[in-house]
Amino acid sequence: MNFEGIEIIYPLETGTVLVHDRLNKVTVVSVNVKKDEIEIKHINYGVIPHKVSDFGTFLFFTDEHKRRKSEFKDAKSYFKFCIKENDKKLAEEKRIAEETLRKVMMEKQKVEKETNDDINTIITSITKSLDNGENILPCLTNPLTIKTRGIKYLVHFTDIENLNSILKKGIVPRRLHPEYGINAKCGDGNNPPKTSLSVEYPNYLMLYNKKKENRSWVLLYIDVNVLTDTEINNNEEAFEFYKANSAINANNYGESVKVYYLNDMFPDSIKSNRNNKLIYRKDLGLEDRFTTDPQAEILANVVIPSRFIKEIAFNSSDDKILFDASIPEGIKVSVKDIFATRKDFPIWCDKGGYASQSLEGFEWL
Repeated sequence: MNFEGIEIIYPLETGTVLVHDRLNKVTVVSVNVKKDEIEIKHINYGVIPHKVSDFGTFLFFTDEHKRRKSEFKDAKSYFKFCIKENDKKLAEEKRIAEETLRKVMMEKQKVEKETNDDINTIITSITKSLDNGENILPCLTNPLTIKTRGIKYLVHFTDIENLNSILKKGIVPRRLHPEYGINAKCGDGNNPPKTSLSVEYPNYLMLYNKKKENRSWVLLYIDVNVLTDTEINNNEEAFEFYKANSAINANNYGESVKVYYLNDMFPDSIKSNRNNKLIYRKDLGLEDRFTTDPQAEILANVVIPSRFIKEIAFNSSDDKILFDASIPEGIKVSVKDIFATRKDFPIWCDKGGYASQSLEGFEWL
């Protein structure tokens, strides 16, 4: 549709809603551009005859155009403005589409790179395992579990007095303490020879008991890729996986809690270790990255270098200040309630009930 050789870029037909300089919203009843005729209808005043040449002075396509009417000297200048406005709109839409496509392609390349890196890591692990005559299945399943469950960290809690030694020598299993000249303050009275690691969330049931002791504790968040690092995880005994507390007596429990794969720490159901009550994962409301049993653990039989520590969480600002100057750059430092529980804690106690917010008086199953 053209008016005196200028295209009318916006729809102008029966039913089109326009803005009138004095009457606000009106609707087109009929239009004949060649005869410079247009009829509009107002809800109160009925059908009103106008001219197409009244655009830019009395008639507009939008409220914004009406506010800018001083910029238009006649209908021709107004229709030219509409063409430029539409061109700008199309150009902006094109720019946004191109930017969106660019971001999508970058994300696609990122995902492809991460996937290729994962595949290369798995292939390297498989090759090394085959060379050593070992079972290759953990090399396949553990990286996939890390990826699909969104696991980023393993968590280890320790006495704050051990922190300087850990930053210098790494997290050393107790059986190697004499070799490394370490005299650590141990957190577990049973003194297991290996390092206990939780997946994503600390063993809050054990930490609750530690809270009663007159000691300061810290949480170490360790890059989960330590499990797939071929220099550290160089044999089948480097890491052991347990779907519950490794100290559980299998004879009393009825079965071994030791499992072969990381994903086995996330069973659909598991027995409590006191009364054999069956607890179902679906009832716990857990994120995929959290183990079913809060006391599930990984035992490390190797030294974990401090470069794998990504965050150190202190329980108070006073504790944090003591180490501000000694923590290497690149390790995140935070202050949080390190004794906080997961939301499933009521299910793991005799009293039960999701309404409770306190651990006081609970008997652990």
